[in-house]
Amino acid sequence: MTQVAETSMSINNNVFAKIPVWQGFSGKNRLNFHSIPRPPHPHQVHVRLIAATNRDLGGMVARNEFRSDLYYRLNVFPVSLPPLRERREDIPALVEHFVGIFNHRMRRPIHHVPPETLAAFSSYSWPSN
Repeated sequence: MTQVAETSMSINNNVFAKIPVWQGFSGKNRLNFHSIPRPPHPHQVHVRLIAATNRDLGGMVARNEFRSDLYYRLNVFPVSLPPLRERREDIPALVEHFVGIFNHRMRRPIHHVPPETLAAFSSYSWPSN
């Protein structure tokens, strides 16, 4: 789920109703669902839900803008990643990574990224990231 904070409360209610209570790494986290028309036995699936947002969900919970029970179900293993504008030292490694990907896809090797290009990437404000 991307931008989970942007979903309406009715969608939050539907998502909450579908997420089983976390039971640890026992492999018992199965979600049963029924297709329509309802078969005699539900289907079992293994689900890993990853939700992302750039907003403070804890603050939204405090202001009653986001369901607290959904927040606690989604917040089992939080990973906080600062925006790129706050970790500019990662830009050279990211450029190298994506150049490698594009070298492979385009079958046209790029051996050198000019320092001016790295400087432009490093000085960019990265407003939405």
